[in-house]
Amino acid sequence: MISALLLLAAAQPDQLAHISRFYKPGATPSSLELYLSSMDGTKSRKLAMEQTPIGVSWLGKDRLAVHTQVGVYVGSIKSWKPKLVMETAYYQLALSENRTSAPGVVQLAKYEDGDNAILNAKTLKIDPMDYSKVPEPLDAVDGKYSVTEPNGAALTLEFGKSIEFPSKSTSDKRSYFFQRGWNMPKGAGKQLFLLANSESLVSDENLNSMLLLEKSKKPRVLFGYADSFDFWFQRPTFAYTTKQIETPLNPKNKKSSLVLTNELRVGDWTKGTERKVFNGPVRTVSVAIRP
Repeated sequence: MISALLLLAAAQPDQLAHISRFYKPGATPSSLELYLSSMDGTKSRKLAMEQTPIGVSWLGKDRLAVHTQVGVYVGSIKSWKPKLVMETAYYQLALSENRTSAPGVVQLAKYEDGDNAILNAKTLKIDPMDYSKVPEPLDAVDGKYSVTEPNGAALTLEFGKSIEFPSKSTSDKRSYFFQRGWNMPKGAGKQLFLLANSESLVSDENLNSMLLLEKSKKPRVLFGYADSFDFWFQRPTFAYTTKQIETPLNPKNKKSSLVLTNELRVGDWTKGTERKVFNGPVRTVSVAIRP
């Protein structure tokens, strides 16, 4: 019964917004398109756009904000007729690694200086970032974060500096560089989440990782080498895209052309589960879970 309920929940429509390119056989053209689907990738539907979509975020529970080269479009998923918000011409959706706003709140970043702002859900005007409504970060003194992790070990964290894991597995061939972190609110368990750049010790790749330190447990990497992601530390589900690689469009043909592909994956950090959403040649550049 429980398994059936979980499968039913995973198959609920319009839970996952993503921008993907599904490659087609032969010379048939394909491009990045905006889609809505269930969390398991089924019940997928394409949402038409005048401009090529680049990034997507939820605005509340029933609207999407879609970044394009000319600005941000906003539309209701119930009657999809997106309109360009003219004031956003000089803004983009904040990159995954820089987002601090809660699900359903659209965070923008200005092209010129990277300053953060919020797209007002009622007026669709650009408001200054209200930092009183973002998660309280780890306390810093002189640019360094002195943190006691859930198992009692002292950690010193500094932006861009390597993180020394307590009891870190020797099989993990990555080095992690701290970006920011959050303590789970009091009364909700003892967890410390750390967002880091993950650098492979055997290559020059440098992408994002989310690390979790919990009481009475070994440190975990919730996801690593992520290009883009949607993660909120107070929500169990997360989604991310893996690094892009070149793969044959037709694996059975040795002379097949190469295309850029990656994987869209969804998981639940409380259960320690994760799954790939799609099979076949596809490239996903942005993903957002419905609040």
